[in-house]
Amino acid sequence: MALDTVNFEWSIPTIKNAGGPTIGLRRFTSILIGTYIFIAFGSFKTNGINSTNNFFLLDVSQKNNYQWVTSYDPTKQFQQIPTTTTMPSATSNSSQSNNVGYNVGSIIGIAFGAIAGIIILSTASVLIIRKYGYPLYYSAPKEASSDEPNNEVYI
Repeated sequence: MALDTVNFEWSIPTIKNAGGPTIGLRRFTSILIGTYIFIAFGSFKTNGINSTNNFFLLDVSQKNNYQWVTSYDPTKQFQQIPTTTTMPSATSNSSQSNNVGYNVGSIIGIAFGAIAGIIILSTASVLIIRKYGYPLYYSAPKEASSDEPNNEVYI
C-alpha cells in the first residue's frame, strides 16, 4: 500500500521486476530517502529464526510503478505530479507579511497583559493582607492568674 501525500489517497502500486525479498519479510527496518526506499535486515519467520542481513532497494520515482534496483542514484527525482494549486500573487504576499505582524503584536500584547494581571493581583493581595491583618489562625486568649474577673468567652 502507498499513500499519495498530495491527495491523501491510498493505492496499491505494481512492482515491475523481481529483486526484493522472495518471501514475507518481517521485523525489518526501512527508510525513504529521495526516490528510494531502503529496506534492511529482518527475518522470514515470526519467531526470529532465519534472520537476514540483506539490504533491498526499491525505486519509487514513478507513481504506482515501482521497481527493485541494485544501485542508488542520489540525483534521481520524483515523477512530476500535476497540481491545481495557484501561485500566490504579489498582493497576497503583502497581506501575509501583515498577518505576521499581527501575530507578533498579539503575542506581545498577551505577554504584557499577563504581566500586568500578575502585578494587579499581587498588589491587591498585599493591600488586603495589610487592611485585614495577616494572622490566618485564631489564638485563644491566655488565662489570667489574678483574682480579677474574667469576662472572656471561650468557644
